[in-house]
Amino acid sequence: MPRRLFYRLSVFVLLFPATALAWRSALYPENWTPPSTASFYADKLIQDFSQAGYRRGSVSLPSASGPVFDVVAGYDADPTGMHDSTVAIQNAIDAAAATSITGNNYRIVYFPAGTYRLSPQGTALHALRLTSSRIVLRGESVHTTFLLNASTTMKNKSVILVGPSGSGSWRSDHAPRANIASDLIGPTTQIPVASVAGFSVGQWVMLRTDVTQAWVDEHRESNWVGHEANLFGGLVYPRRITALDASNQILTVDLPTRYTMRMRDGARVHSATAMLEEIGLEELSLGNVQHPGTSGWGETDWNNSSSGAFHADRAYLITLNRVFDSWVRNVRSYQPAGNTTGAHMLSSGLHLDMSCAVTVRDCHFQRPQYGGGNGNGYMIRFSNAADNLLANVTAERSRHGFVFSMWGSSGNVLHRCSDLDSGFQTGASGSEATLGRDSDHHMWFSHSNLIDQCLGRNSAWVAYHRPYTSSPWHGTTAAHSIFWNTRGEGTARSFVVHTYQGRYGYAIGTQGSVTAVRSDKADSNTPDSVCQPIDHVEGVGQGATLEPASLYLDQVSRRYTSFRAWVAAYPLASDQDGTLDDPDADGLPNLIEYALDQDPTSAVDAGTAIQILDSDPDLIVTFQRARAELTYAVEASSDLVTWTTIATNPGTLGLDVSIVDSNASQPPAVSCGCGSHRLKLYLLPDHKE
Repeated sequence: MPRRLFYRLSVFVLLFPATALAWRSALYPENWTPPSTASFYADKLIQDFSQAGYRRGSVSLPSASGPVFDVVAGYDADPTGMHDSTVAIQNAIDAAAATSITGNNYRIVYFPAGTYRLSPQGTALHALRLTSSRIVLRGESVHTTFLLNASTTMKNKSVILVGPSGSGSWRSDHAPRANIASDLIGPTTQIPVASVAGFSVGQWVMLRTDVTQAWVDEHRESNWVGHEANLFGGLVYPRRITALDASNQILTVDLPTRYTMRMRDGARVHSATAMLEEIGLEELSLGNVQHPGTSGWGETDWNNSSSGAFHADRAYLITLNRVFDSWVRNVRSYQPAGNTTGAHMLSSGLHLDMSCAVTVRDCHFQRPQYGGGNGNGYMIRFSNAADNLLANVTAERSRHGFVFSMWGSSGNVLHRCSDLDSGFQTGASGSEATLGRDSDHHMWFSHSNLIDQCLGRNSAWVAYHRPYTSSPWHGTTAAHSIFWNTRGEGTARSFVVHTYQGRYGYAIGTQGSVTAVRSDKADSNTPDSVCQPIDHVEGVGQGATLEPASLYLDQVSRRYTSFRAWVAAYPLASDQDGTLDDPDADGLPNLIEYALDQDPTSAVDAGTAIQILDSDPDLIVTFQRARAELTYAVEASSDLVTWTTIATNPGTLGLDVSIVDSNASQPPAVSCGCGSHRLKLYLLPDHKE
């Protein structure tokens, strides 16, 4: 049968204004490329953070559409805030979860303007619970839709809890499982294993190690000796398999490792636990009625059952547990009417717990009633959370604004985030100092995170050894994390960055009225040798002329560099930066010509780029996977709406790839992505009997 060639291209382009070249970091020259041969133990290195966030940064956040479940019109929720609406709203969420959708649709649970009173029901650890993928909770706007939790007995509870039903952990070994076959010294996406049997392209896996005495000794953490089993695992990286090499027993994953993984420490790969995906929280404000207690808000009162702090202990507005490829957008805390202390929440704001590839954008959390010990008063907390992107997120008037905890918290990016006036709780009086302050790498070796163009006003950004709590103490809290172009304001802190990390840490460029950087130990109980060598510090007070001003945006831009250079090499008649342009009018825009190694100035039959063979009932598509920096996928569809992934990055780079689809009702589609550019070629028969 004759074939038709269709293509669809959606493009999200980031434009970067040019700035005068003033100075560059010695570690980030103009010809920087992502490190591939460096050693985490021995070398200073700037890693690649450009793929943080939703769908590895390859697309913009979706404007989700699909069936709408109006909590008022359809489920009788009360928008006046006079009556509890928990059951009504949960019914809407459950109905959404039970509704089938196709293609790229979502189930939208919609909150019209109003105030919705909530409370945990019975013994539940949440007010609202999402346990299914592709659900969006959407308010009318952050200024008009308010979720008010009326319960003040919220110990270890969340107002909104998102995650799969049942228990699960990133550290639960699931089959298939394979030991890593050699030490991985530096960043790499090539994972040699004992056997690739059982693994498949597109599969989510965990790369893991254990905490062993050898590791502890090597990192000079004497207080951790004998407590290895109590240190919450070891390194853990959630990754997606992009290619399998059965001949050489190598798995290729989508993001590089973030620290040295040794066979000695049980380095291995196993299938990931169940997680939710494509969850959206947007255009909502959340608040909690303040606890009426007039005393008992001290540092250790979380453990005193007669205190208000006991009931506020580790209460979160939002918890995302085992969630990936999701987003929180335009969400804020607010002060409910009647909260005389000014409190917005009982303890903490947003908790990213064993979650990855989440984008949090344009959010603001502030003013906890309790900010005592045991993990209270945190506005944003990463607990074993990896490769997430926070952009334009503000934490205000809290104990700690942003907190990184535990071995699995790596690859996260904070871009243009603000920590304002840390070291406070509202308590009973409205303004009380807490013992802790600042935004910090808090405990147990979170590492390789980027804090980029962030502001500390009467607060600082820190990553140092913390010899605090009973054994095992928090200890070495970070390694290879970067503070890039940090701004300090206010009078409460004499420095804006304090870095004293294991192996190397980095503070590059500061500006504002507070520019000092500390690189010494924070406590006399810290052994002198534990965080050696001393961290890399440069450009103190010179951030205003640092090039690039944003490391994250520059690295995102570099993902397009080879494509731009390729386009510029041709005398094209139209815009040389335009991925949609088709100057030779052959039906293939520039980006796909680049992906398939074609000449954009010479019109050719599309069949020379993509060979199609109909050997009924099979359809065979052959093309060349030409570009190492692109991700190629093969999908099948019968209606151009619902797509099924057949393979990702098939075949061998630089050689022809042949894909056979034996399902006659689902002809294949060749797709690739270049940074934030997404391109699909749809190959559909005129008809198929």
